[in-house]
Amino acid sequence: MVTRNDFIKRLAKNMETTQKGAKICLDSVLNTLTECLAEGEEVRLNGFGVFKIIAIKEKVSTHPKTGAKICIPAHKKVVFRNGKALKELTE
Repeated sequence: MVTRNDFIKRLAKNMETTQKGAKICLDSVLNTLTECLAEGEEVRLNGFGVFKIIAIKEKVSTHPKTGAKICIPAHKKVVFRNGKALKELTE
């Protein structure tokens, strides 16, 4: 597993910059991605994939241990669909 700090170290090495510079870059990318999604926009990164928010309808489900019926309210969630380059890594 790669932690955030491990990722920043790798990013700094790849960018040939400091870890502080890499952290600023990563934070900026993630903040921009979050802002776009919050505004309802789909974010397409060619070759990497697509981030978007979808609406999930309310549904009734069964609790696996008790068997009781529970209502799961309608909500939204972020989904990611991998692009061609990532898809090829998993084949």
